This record gives sequence, C-alpha cells and structure tokens, in this order.
Amino acid sequence: MTQLVNTYGGIGSRTNVFADEKFLSHALPQLVLERYATVKPLPKNKTLTIVFRRSIPFDVTDVPLQEGVTPTPLGMQFEDVRATMKEYGDWVQISNIIADTHEDPVLSEATELLGEKAGQTRELINWGNFRSGTSIFYASTAASPTLRTDVNAPINLSLIRKVETFLDGQYAKRITKMINPSSDYGTTAVPEGYVAIGHTDQRGDLYDIPGFRRKELYASGSPEPNEVGSADGLRFVISAFLKPLPGAGSATLNGMRSTNSAVDVYSTIVFGQEAIGTVPLKGMNEAMIKVRNPGQIDSGDPLGQRGFVSYRMYHTSLILNQNWISRIEAGATA
Repeated sequence: MTQLVNTYGGIGSRTNVFADEKFLSHALPQLVLERYATVKPLPKNKTLTIVFRRSIPFDVTDVPLQEGVTPTPLGMQFEDVRATMKEYGDWVQISNIIADTHEDPVLSEATELLGEKAGQTRELINWGNFRSGTSIFYASTAASPTLRTDVNAPINLSLIRKVETFLDGQYAKRITKMINPSSDYGTTAVPEGYVAIGHTDQRGDLYDIPGFRRKELYASGSPEPNEVGSADGLRFVISAFLKPLPGAGSATLNGMRSTNSAVDVYSTIVFGQEAIGTVPLKGMNEAMIKVRNPGQIDSGDPLGQRGFVSYRMYHTSLILNQNWISRIEAGATA
C-alpha cells in the first residue's frame, strides 16, 4: 500500500498574509442510526463472533383438555442471530518539518478529522446492515410492485400504513411516546410511533403527505434529533449521509430524481424497539485514536522525522429481529 506522507511540499505554507488561528468549520453529516440501536458489547479476549439467542414463542390454541388425557408436552425452540465483528482504521503521517515550521495545528486537525471519519464509518456500516431487512414495500405507479426496478414514485401515506400494519401484526413495540395537543393555536396530537429514518432529499415528499405533522406543530415534548415530523404512527428522522442507490429504480422516471436515465432509490427504514443492534468491543466503544509527534526516535525512525495520527476500531451491526423492521423503497421528487 502506498503511504502518503504529509510533507512541507504537500501542505502549503502561506506568506504575506494573516493566518487566523481558528480553522473554518467543515461540513459534517448528522449521524442518527446508533441512537436507536440496542448496544451489545462483546467482551475482550474472546472471539470476534457473537451469537444472540432467543426463544420462539409457543403457538396459542383454544383446544380444551380432554378428561383424563394428558396433553403432549411442548418442546422449546430457539433462534440464533449471529454477527461477526471486523476491524477498521486509517492513519495520517506527518513529517517533522511540518511540526517544526507550519503555522497550522496539523496534528490537532488530523486527530479531529480521523475521529469524525471513524464515526462516519460506523454510520456507513450500520446503514448497509439495517437496510438489508426482508420486509420491503415499493413506491411505484405499477399495480403490484415487487422489485426495486419498479420504483418510480415518492413515499406516500398508503405505504406508511402498510408498514405500520405489518409491524403491528408482528407485535413490534413502538419507540416514541404520545404527545398530547396543547391550548396553543395550531398544535396537534402526535401518537406513539415507530421511528422511520431516511434521506433529506425526501423532505419535500414527506411534507406533501396528507395529514403530515411538521415537528414545529408538536404541542409539547421534544422532537427526536433530526426529526422533521410524523405521519400516522411513524416519526420521520432524516440525514443527508444515508445515500440512495443511484439509478437502481425504474426507467420510467415519473418526475423522480434519476441517474443514467433510471430512478434513484431511497430507502426509509421503519422499526420498533430492539429491532436493530450494534456490537462494539467491550471497553472500546469509541475508536482508539493514537498520536505520535515527530521527533520521537526509534529503530524505525532514527532521526525522528515522522509522526502520525491513527485510529482503529472494531465494529459490527445487525438486525436483531426481522419481524420488527421494514423498509420503504421510493423515489424522491426532482
């Protein structure tokens, strides 16, 4: 692997200008998924694979006992959910010339940037895993869409109700609490609900849903972070980081955003309590950030010319119960 060393020639110096000591802020996505995940740490010095086990409920019958006849005993059954952790990391190497002469706090900035990258990496892993559920509803002008390539319509109230009905039928537990209306003008009641997480491109389509309640009209209580509002029993949270699948939908655009003459497909995951989980290594929930200043001498760097900033972490995530999570695949109006 080619190593990129940040040298004086690679990080330009400024002359004849005043350099403000404060760096300008840079754009960061809002990370939302882990707020709703059940965290199951894996102990250190064990294995990289964790298995969750749950018992399968007994079937319920209304068959009465027969006089003098002992019924057949019930057999216990269990279901395993397995996840394997993987290691992630990256680093920045910096020369002693940068540390000795450059006016910018390069090591400090590299540390901050790598910490942000670690968080975004976790969000990317989680998004890929959480949107891989088996329950899917497609937004389409087709009568009975069954494929991603049928998608050519925005998210709508009919799909929201289908997802809510599916989760209710599986006895999923709602996450958010009831918000009652107040005497303030224009406020509305918000029922307890499931959390629905999608992309910011869908904001306008959500606002167009009949009866959609914007968070500004909630009577009391605090909206979820990044929440935009609710429709029926779903509370919608959006993030620009949760990217769509470009050009994965129908060739019939129907006014949707598109790539290479096919509709971009946006996933909205809808789930109840304990439907999704993350697995950090116990005691290492955050990325391990290591910093070495140039000037430290060892056998690998006898002149102390190189320093570095690095991060390393173990992480995985998974769907804990496929019956308590569903996904709407839809377009977004261009």
